Amino acid sequence: TGWVVNYGGPVYKTTNGGVRFDTLYRTLTQFCRSVGFLDANTGIVGTLDPTRSLYRSTNGGTNFTLVTNVPAPVPTGICGITQLPPNIFYAVGR
Repeated sequence: TGWVVNYGGPVYKTTNGGVRFDTLYRTLTQFCRSVGFLDANTGIVGTLDPTRSLYRSTNGGTNFTLVTNVPAPVPTGICGITQLPPNIFYAVGR
């Protein structure tokens, strides 16, 4: 299983090695830059919006909510994400 984001905001998911991608979430309007999932349900999306740079999903990407507890100094965008199961994300910003 894999996930992809693009500048337009949609989050896409593949379950067949990238042969086909299904649109999961269309509501993000920020410039999405990075995505990472720990498991089938828990994932984050990084954007280039300095006031809304990180979103989290707990339902496989069906919905995302803004992460508001990003420690200072808050980056002006999240450009890369990696994940370490069971529950650690690393994100780098600009």
